[in-house]
Amino acid sequence: MPWFMVDDKLHSHKKAVRAGVQAMGLWVLAGSWSADHLTDGFVPDFIAQRIDPDADMHAAELVTAGLWSVAEKGDDNGWAFHEWEGFQPTKEAVEEKRAAARERMARVRGNKKDGSQEVRANDEGTSRVVRLTPALPSPSQPNESARKRGSRIPEDFKVDDDMRQWAKDNDLGHLDLDAIAAEFVDYWISIPGTRGVKLNWTATWRNWLRRKSTDAPRKATAHRPANLPEGW
Repeated sequence: MPWFMVDDKLHSHKKAVRAGVQAMGLWVLAGSWSADHLTDGFVPDFIAQRIDPDADMHAAELVTAGLWSVAEKGDDNGWAFHEWEGFQPTKEAVEEKRAAARERMARVRGNKKDGSQEVRANDEGTSRVVRLTPALPSPSQPNESARKRGSRIPEDFKVDDDMRQWAKDNDLGHLDLDAIAAEFVDYWISIPGTRGVKLNWTATWRNWLRRKSTDAPRKATAHRPANLPEGW
């Protein structure tokens, strides 16, 4: 199962302090729900209401603090965690890990069925499968296998032709891809430790681009003077 990770300095982070204890309760439980359902940080409004009867008020406090943003996914309205993919396991990473685990188990079972010499006698009184199964990871520390498969962003990360075509196919070709890529590289180079390690930098860039596209209309609306008619 995936973990929803909480930094041990969250208690004193200015965003958490600004949001308040009750809003942070919604933040933690909604984060657990999102990790469980692999929504990559999206929380539908009806789920938030189920968790917290005062979800609208507390979600607004999280948005003001910069921990959430208003979002839509499919037919659902709700909220999205700020920079989920930078701090939490993504759906892509979890599914890749699960697929690798299924493949390992299939090989173990195949070796047992075929009587392969790779499956030695059980001299330790425990199942080989049990002995090969790693302990659950610490919620605050990525496990070693994930760290070995991932990498930090290359400093020469560029937008190639395939990425430009993907942006065009997804109605994102109007964005300044090179400027966004430069911002993307600068951001991820600045992230310390394993939080800056990703399995697939192209997929991470695509998510970044999608968020840029949805952030722009919200920012424009937020800064439009209230006395101007719609469309100005």
